[in-house]
Amino acid sequence: MRERGDAANIEEHARFKAGLRAEDFRVNAGGNRGRLRRDRPSVVDALRFAAANIRKFHEAQRSQDTWEMEVVPGVRAGRITRPLDAVGCYAPGARAFYPRPCS
Repeated sequence: MRERGDAANIEEHARFKAGLRAEDFRVNAGGNRGRLRRDRPSVVDALRFAAANIRKFHEAQRSQDTWEMEVVPGVRAGRITRPLDAVGCYAPGARAFYPRPCS
């Protein structure tokens, strides 16, 4: 799919909407500027709220190995750093690309 680009994307999404063209996936930043704010202000507010929480969370983890914080009232998040004797990983999807370990 990756090698075929827009053509593969159009084929995949044609079952949801007939007559798609590559142009349908292009976004005109100038023409759409402010449209989301005007048409869906609740979405913009939710994205700003999420961005602020993400920023707050990651700024807190810069300086400490172990910490906990209240992201919003009643919601706590944090990190504890400790060594492990062994770990395992399940990676579903046989077609995914993963980095190879260095030898």
